[in-house]
Formats: sequence, C-alpha cells, structure tokens
Amino acid sequence: MTFPFPARPRGGVWASGQTWAPSSSLASNGTGDGGISFRQVLSSVTQAGDQVRVTINASTAGALAANNVSIAKVNSATAPNCDSTPVELKFSGASGFSLASSGVAVSDWLDFRVAVGDNIMVIIDFGATANPRFVSATTNCHQYFKAATASYTSATASGFSDGGSRDECISLLESRKTQ
Repeated sequence: MTFPFPARPRGGVWASGQTWAPSSSLASNGTGDGGISFRQVLSSVTQAGDQVRVTINASTAGALAANNVSIAKVNSATAPNCDSTPVELKFSGASGFSLASSGVAVSDWLDFRVAVGDNIMVIIDFGATANPRFVSATTNCHQYFKAATASYTSATASGFSDGGSRDECISLLESRKTQ
C-alpha cells in the first residue's frame, strides 16, 4: 500500500523561507543605544511556520551587544504590549550576543507558530554597547523604546516611548514548517 505523500525531506523541514524583511534596507548607523529595550512590531508575516529565527545587524561604525532577545505575537494586544509572555530567542544556545562592527547574529530556530498576516514583536534588550544598523520610515515595522530597562520576559510594557516607523537592526525573520 502506498500513500500519496512525499517522503519527509532531509532535516525534517518541509518549507523554509523569508517571513518578514524591512521595506527598505538597513542603511544607517545608530550609536548610543546602550541599555535600551526596543520592542519592534513586525507587520504582516508572509509565510506560516512552526519555527522562527531572527537575523540582527550591527552598525558598520561600531559594536552591538544584546543581553536578551525574545519574540511574541501582538495581534490583539495594544502595542507595546504582547498577546502573551514573550519567548526568548537564543544565539548558539546562549542568551544574547556580542557583535563587532558590521557583524551579523542569527538566532537559533525556536518552536514558535506563526500564521500569514500575524504581527510579531521582537524585543531586544541592548547591553552597554549598542550601535545597530537601522532604517527610518519603514512601512512594515513600528518601534517602541525605553532606557534602563529589561523587558524581554514581560507581556505588558509601561513607560515606553513611541519610536515611530523605524526598524532597529532586524534584517530578517524566517519561519519554517517542521511537520
């Protein structure tokens, strides 16, 4: 007896690809963002999946360090609040990352289900050194920020300033289906 389903692909991944990218490239260098928590809403996921990972870029003019990075859905909550407790993204199995000038960090794959049209919040708690690449006036990202705080585990956020349509260092959100 045969089944009309293809064999499971190598690595157990059915599909993988770009789920979100900024509407414009990260073209500017930021400086002096150390100790700030950024909560960024990435609008309208374009590919469903049950795992995600994020790519983050340092400035070409300086280093970038993050103590923690997390992800959450923000479809029904009022930003900068999330729908549920954010889930931490790890980098090579560890919390946060440290990049030299022009460096790139790619998180590990995380079990986190996304659907087409979801709005996703990525929360980055920068360390003492923070020089991110950024783009202003992007049409598919909205930013909130607060100094001297860590918010990566909190679904609710108070005292955050509205940074407008700006993407701070996130160059890609990918998803993949594993089943």
